[in-house]
Amino acid sequence: MKRTTREGDAAATSVDELKRRRQTSPLKEKGSPEPLREKSTERVSWWLQSLPQSPRSLASPDAVGQPAEPASARSQDPSGSFHSDGSSAALCPDKLAAHQYRVQVLARLNIAVDADADENVRQRLLPTPPAGGLDEERTAAAARELYEGARALLERPTASGDEWTALLNQALHCLMRAVPGRLCCVPNRAWQPSLKPVTLLHHIGPPSPQKRNSAPVIPVQAQGYPTPDHTNSPAQPHPPPALLQNRTEPPPSSVPVLRLEPAPPRLQPKTPRPDLSIGLSDSDAAWKDDEESWTRPSLRGRDVKEILADMQHAAHQESVTLVTDPCTASPSGLRFPFLTVEAKSADSATIADAENLAAVSAACALRILGDLSKAENAASKLRTFSLTTEGPVHVLWAHIPQGKGSHMIWLGAYRITHRASAEDLVRKLALILHWGAGDFADWVKRQCVQFIDRILNA
Repeated sequence: MKRTTREGDAAATSVDELKRRRQTSPLKEKGSPEPLREKSTERVSWWLQSLPQSPRSLASPDAVGQPAEPASARSQDPSGSFHSDGSSAALCPDKLAAHQYRVQVLARLNIAVDADADENVRQRLLPTPPAGGLDEERTAAAARELYEGARALLERPTASGDEWTALLNQALHCLMRAVPGRLCCVPNRAWQPSLKPVTLLHHIGPPSPQKRNSAPVIPVQAQGYPTPDHTNSPAQPHPPPALLQNRTEPPPSSVPVLRLEPAPPRLQPKTPRPDLSIGLSDSDAAWKDDEESWTRPSLRGRDVKEILADMQHAAHQESVTLVTDPCTASPSGLRFPFLTVEAKSADSATIADAENLAAVSAACALRILGDLSKAENAASKLRTFSLTTEGPVHVLWAHIPQGKGSHMIWLGAYRITHRASAEDLVRKLALILHWGAGDFADWVKRQCVQFIDRILNA
């Protein structure tokens, strides 16, 4: 009897509890959506789990929506950031290595680094000594200063690339004083991006959409056809035309089209910013020398200089343009660069990176000279020079136009911590500077007058 009473009390308690739950939390109907709060919580939890643990990777548009990489598959560098394989390429995926840049960028632009050439070609590319010879005393002093400075920097393990560049800059200015007022050397100036060649890629895509024929629609009655009310008449002379929406036109061509399009930014050449840029001076004195022998009647050397400046200033407006000052912040005092220096140190980059930068700078300098001289025989004489360095190691190059690109030809390698090697390099640089202030400057002046004559005659 007691057992039956306890079972009855338990049943009554269960019924009361069930009624209370129904009053406080009504049951969901079948097929009803889940509460918004529960859905939002689950969605936020899933999104947080999908985020990568590396703060650096949050800048990537693909960071959200991909499962996070297990922590065991990542390593941590001293800076505290995570990456998959511990390499710098993983941190900067858009940065190409030196050999990749040479293959994927320079090769597409037909720029050949270290092009093959026999010894006779190399000797012809080097300028010949001037008629009066070099200033041997000045050349020896510059070589001695370069050698002693290099030995001092070599004893300092913390010597930076800027210090090696400053040492070379002093030697170049010492040599330039042999031709005062004719040459200009500017350090670390960005060049105009418009001078760069553009990398193109083959793109296979659908053909361009064809325009539909917009023939006028002639009313049915004007064509002599019966109205819709008389289409069943037995006296109908000819059947009505098909409705316009039922007419079938030949489908457009679906054959893919192959065309050239600009490559993405990571495959475009870097904008030149040589450590040193040497060219003709933009001073009035440099353009007045011997002006009676190279200017046309009623046109003086200073007039030619001002015309060149005006043409460059209006490069974005006029159809006839000529960029002679390569620097972005113009006027820079430099025109028609013929020698560039790309200096690297072991802690920043390699000499291969310097060679790649020098190749693009030379391509821009050759373009300036090519735009100035349109004659085919003049284009065959174009050449510029570059010097790439990595600490005490210096490599001299010549650049010549070749087809639609250019060739970068090795002229010699030097180590300026060796006295004889430093003297050999300084002598080669003295020849190039004398050539730039003499034969090269005279050629540029003649081409400037011919360029202006072509404009006036046109």
